[in-house]
Amino acid sequence: MHSLKVKILLFLSLSLFGVNVLAQVENKNNQTPTDTTAIELKDVVINSTKDIKVTGLTAGKIVFNPESMSTMPSLSGGTDLLKLLELTPGVQNAGDANSNTYVRGGDPGQNLLIYDDIPLYSSGHLLGFFSLFNSDHISSLELHKSGISSRYGGRLSSVINVTTPKSIPNKTSVKANVGLLATQFTVELPISEKFGLYLSGRKTYLEWIIQPLINSTVNNGAKNKVEELNYDFFDTNLTLIGKVSDKDRLTVNAMWGKDKFFINDMDMSLDGVLNWQNRLLSLKWDRTIGKNLFTQQVYFSNYLNNLSSDQAQVNMSIFSEIQDLSYRNRYLFSVNHIAFETGIQYAYHTIQPQSITITNISTINNNITDKIKAHEANIYGDMKFDINPRFSAELGIRANLFHYNTNIFSVEPRAKLSYQLNNTSIVRLAYHRQNQFMNMLSPTSVGLPLEFWVAAGKELPHQTGDDISAGYNISLFDDAINLSVDAYYRSMRNVNEYNQTITSDANKTYLDNTLSGKGRAY
Repeated sequence: MHSLKVKILLFLSLSLFGVNVLAQVENKNNQTPTDTTAIELKDVVINSTKDIKVTGLTAGKIVFNPESMSTMPSLSGGTDLLKLLELTPGVQNAGDANSNTYVRGGDPGQNLLIYDDIPLYSSGHLLGFFSLFNSDHISSLELHKSGISSRYGGRLSSVINVTTPKSIPNKTSVKANVGLLATQFTVELPISEKFGLYLSGRKTYLEWIIQPLINSTVNNGAKNKVEELNYDFFDTNLTLIGKVSDKDRLTVNAMWGKDKFFINDMDMSLDGVLNWQNRLLSLKWDRTIGKNLFTQQVYFSNYLNNLSSDQAQVNMSIFSEIQDLSYRNRYLFSVNHIAFETGIQYAYHTIQPQSITITNISTINNNITDKIKAHEANIYGDMKFDINPRFSAELGIRANLFHYNTNIFSVEPRAKLSYQLNNTSIVRLAYHRQNQFMNMLSPTSVGLPLEFWVAAGKELPHQTGDDISAGYNISLFDDAINLSVDAYYRSMRNVNEYNQTITSDANKTYLDNTLSGKGRAY
C-alpha cells in the first residue's frame, strides 16, 4: 500500500504546474449584488454577509467568506475552504496528500460536516488535492470548535457548516476558472422576480495529460511499466430559490460528485478501480410569522465507495455505503427580551458497513450481517438573554433517541457565558456535552477513501464527550487588530478505532476489529 501511495503522489505531482485563467461574463449591469439576509426579532438580529473576511474569533467559532478568499493561490483552480481551516488554531490534517481534518484532538469521523444543513459523510477528493466544494457556490463556511449550539449534534469534535446562496440573483452572471488540472464554472440566473438559480460544475481532465507524462518520465527505460494510472472526478451543485410570497421562501439544493481512480501496474501485478460518490438533495421552506421564523426541511444524503482489484490472480471487492432520509424543523422567536430557538430532527439511516469479497481458489465473503437500519430522533431548545448590560448567557438542551437493535436515550446540556470587561475586551466560558451514534472506521491511513460508517448498538457503544472552554478577546486600534486566547479540555468515552488493515482477516466483521476506549484532548 505504501508503494501505491508513492505512485499516486508521483502521478498527481506531475500536473501541479498549471496556471489558472479566470473568465467572468456579466450583463451590462456591473453592480455586484450583496448577498445579505436578515431576520429581525424583538432583540435579536440574525445576519449573513459577505463584507468581512474572518469574524467570530472568540468562543471557538470562525467564519470564512469564500468571495474574499478568492485571491488566495490554488493549484486545483479554486480556493479549498477546508484547507484554509488548517491555518486556524487547533485544526490540522494528517500530513500531505490527506483530506482528513482533525479539530482539537478529535478524529475526522468526529466532525459534523453539513452542506445547507445536510450531513456529508465524505470530506474530500483523492489525497486532498482538490476541494470537496466549488467555492463559487458557497455563501459562507463556519467552524464551531466549542460552545456548540444545541441545534447541532451527533459528533464529538466540531461542526463545519457550509451554506449556499440565500438571495435571488438580480443579474445573469457566469464565472469560469480554467486550469491544467480542472475546470469549474458557476452560473447565476434570475428566472423571474421571485425565482433564481445557481448552477455550478467542475471536471478534471487529468486522464488526457497524465498518461503521456508517465510514459515519457516514469516508464522511459523502465523494465516494469505502469500501463495506466488515471484519476477523474466531476461534481455539480444546484441551488434554486423561490420567493413564493412575502412570507414564504423555498430553497432546493442538490449536489452530486463522483470520483474514479484506475491503476494498471505490471510491477505490482495490479489492476484496480476505486470509485466513490456523494449525492445530496433537499427541499427547505422558510416562513416568517410576524417577527419570527419557522423553517422545515426534508433531505436525502448518500455516500458510497467501492474498490475492485485483481492482483496475482486474486480478485477482491470492498464496498460500503450510508444513506439518510431526514426531516427537520427550526423555530426562532422571542418572548420578553429573550430569544428562543427550538426544533425537532429525525433521520432514517441505511448503512452497509465494509463488505469484503475475495475470490481465488475459494471464496471469502464477510458480509455476514444485513444492511443496518437505524432511527435517530432529536429535540432541542436554546435561549439567549442578557443578565445585565455586560453579562449575557446562552443556555440549551438537546435530547436524543437512537435505535438500532437497542434504544439509546441521552440528554446534552449546553451553556455559554460572556462578560464584557470594557469596550474592547470580553471573557467567555462555555460547556457542552455531545453524543455520537454514527461512527466512522478507516482501514487505511494512505489517504484513499476506504472509510466506512457503522451505527452504535448493543455490540458497539455510542461515543460521549464533555467539552469545557474559556476564552479572552481584545480588540485594538479601532478593531484593526483582534487578539484572542482559548483554553479547552475535552473528555471522551467509547472512542472507537479500527485496528486492522483492509484484508488482515476477511473472515472477521468490523466488530471483531474495533477497539473502544477513553480519550482526552486539551
